Amino acid sequence: MYGRVSPHNLVLQIAFEIGIAGLAIYIWLWVTVIGKMYKMIRARLDPDSHNFILGSIGVIISYTMVNVTNAYWQESYGMMIFLFMALILVIHREYHEKEL
Repeated sequence: MYGRVSPHNLVLQIAFEIGIAGLAIYIWLWVTVIGKMYKMIRARLDPDSHNFILGSIGVIISYTMVNVTNAYWQESYGMMIFLFMALILVIHREYHEKEL
């Protein structure tokens, strides 16, 4: 039955639920988001976008720290962090289109 086993760690929870391949995809997603954030921190963005990206560092660090002892990757916390990732990717795309 779903939800009976909870290792209280995000990495283990994802590995138990969707396997090693799913965990690799999840890590790849985060590497992509963090890589785009790094590029945007070094780029010339408008002040609002730059401040959002700088604030994103704290959000990602806190999300990572919370998930060391919990597995918040679904329901409201999961949807919120995926929306947050989407905002970062939209800002990156807008910057990239202006650059071209």
